[in-house]
Amino acid sequence: MAEYDVGGKRVRANKLAEVLVRKTHFTAGEVKRLMELFDEMTTYKLARREYCKFIFEQFDIDDEIILERIFKVTVKSKESKVDIAEFIHTMSVMLRGTTEERIKFCFEVYNLSKNSYISKFDIIQLLKNSILKPPTNVELEDFLKELIELTIKKLTSNENQRIYINDYRSAILKQPQLMQCLGVVFPCPSKVEAFQQCYFSREKSSDKCK
Repeated sequence: MAEYDVGGKRVRANKLAEVLVRKTHFTAGEVKRLMELFDEMTTYKLARREYCKFIFEQFDIDDEIILERIFKVTVKSKESKVDIAEFIHTMSVMLRGTTEERIKFCFEVYNLSKNSYISKFDIIQLLKNSILKPPTNVELEDFLKELIELTIKKLTSNENQRIYINDYRSAILKQPQLMQCLGVVFPCPSKVEAFQQCYFSREKSSDKCK
């Protein structure tokens, strides 16, 4: 019977599947499909490059900083590779996560400095990387400065301009559209639907996944 390395321990596939059904938003059949998908990509664990390539190709998320942070948030071990449980847990949040799960995940992705808060430095790096072109006749530096100040005001009232998880949560619950204001972290509805049709449909076909 197949076994997987999860958190440094060998776990049988059937036992792992039972745990994942309880701890994610997937059915037993969907967990099985995701395990098969993982096996198609690797015989052990997913390295950063492979994992980021998968996220980009499946969900059209192409910001390098965001991709790197999604990888870092996904991996919980010191090995710096994504094991099968981490992979399926992250898929659960990205495809069907609750508001609270998505808030926590997004906050961690944006927390570049890995403090207990999102700093002004984090915001500058994230917004600078996502801005394509400022409005006509506006210098990029001035535009970025105004955008940063506006974003901070939307997310927190702290004078130190640090955005803690409670600040972020409160802002998102009042204005849900602010959740991904620092960069796209989750796939759009059409990408979610396409992924589920491809991998969870009873009539699964390789043609659907192209």
